[in-house]
Amino acid sequence: MMLNKLQNGNEGTTLIKEDRISHLPDHILGEILAFIPLKDAVATSVLSRRWRRVFTWVTYLNLDDTPNCHDYCLMRTPHTIDSFPNFKMYVDKVLQLCHSNNMDISTYILHFGKRKGCFHNLCFEGCLPVLDPMHLDAWISFPLACGVKVLDIIARVRKPSKIPSALYRCPTLEVLKLDVNVNNLDLNISFRIHLPNLKVIHLTFLKHTPNDDSVAMLVASCPSLQDLVLNAECFININLITSQSLRRLVINFSGNTWIDITSFTTKRLPRREFELDVPNLEHLTYVDSAVVIYSITKMNNLVNAQVDVTDLYFDGSIFGIFSGLSNVQSLYLMSRTTNTMALMACGTIINLKLPLFGNLKHLQLGCEGYYNWNNVLIELLHRAPFLETLTFMEVSVIYLYSSLN
Repeated sequence: MMLNKLQNGNEGTTLIKEDRISHLPDHILGEILAFIPLKDAVATSVLSRRWRRVFTWVTYLNLDDTPNCHDYCLMRTPHTIDSFPNFKMYVDKVLQLCHSNNMDISTYILHFGKRKGCFHNLCFEGCLPVLDPMHLDAWISFPLACGVKVLDIIARVRKPSKIPSALYRCPTLEVLKLDVNVNNLDLNISFRIHLPNLKVIHLTFLKHTPNDDSVAMLVASCPSLQDLVLNAECFININLITSQSLRRLVINFSGNTWIDITSFTTKRLPRREFELDVPNLEHLTYVDSAVVIYSITKMNNLVNAQVDVTDLYFDGSIFGIFSGLSNVQSLYLMSRTTNTMALMACGTIINLKLPLFGNLKHLQLGCEGYYNWNNVLIELLHRAPFLETLTFMEVSVIYLYSSLN
């Protein structure tokens, strides 16, 4: 911070040190401190009186208490839970100082309670920290009145609460990421949603949701939405997604199965219909296993798609997906999809009902060596007249050779 400087005076030339950084404007110093961890930025307050509140000009708040794994789950030593009160006091102090200085926050990241590499369903209640619902509400609500643009919340607590309703009426919000074990994200919204600038939504569902039409309501209420990611670690019953502005969609409903403890068998709970109306979509990833009927609007601008689904009753409903993918340029059919298609193409179960893929240039197939898969391959080649590359992502060389001969 100090710059050596020569100064000429009556007593000759002397060497002085000038603090050039401290003379920078507050907002410039705030931008500089944004490049270092928040705890280090707060620590600069002890440098001098000038630096006492400089850290409050940082508009990027990253409050992260996420270690590598749940020690309680893996080692039965709950010291990470014991350390949570220190994190709680730290967050409270930072937010109090930011509030007293009327601080603007562009990015607000709050991560705690979820351990990297930890499976939610395998965690015990003792893994999760104790935080009063009103306290969690205050932590989430704080940046909403500070002009926040990016809100990234990962919070796992022992006593779930509700997402504050003010979150759905934040006009400055552009990116929303929620991974919170609250009551189904409290998406049974009975009020008007006002998120005119929201471009990115990432939601993770952790609890069983028998019916949740409010997700469709949330998506449809965001006129600027371009990126939507829905992850479910449980059975979830979302039947409709419609958006004219959406460009990227990731749906991972791999949790749409459940284990019957009495018979130790996996059962799938079917959704009667899944309707996807996103005509301007460019990128699609779709993982699901519990739909009877698909209703997919044609996507004329689709660049690439990755599909991992199965047919619940092997009656051909899986082919309803492809009706909307006919203009795709790059397609990856994962092994569950090609396995299902092969079973239906075998014998007299059902004829393949694939559309003509007039723009398809790159095709990737997942095929783990199942029987009679070449029927699917030949049919796809017939339906893709302009195909340039064909890649087998999961395949046994022996099965590939025998099938082609």
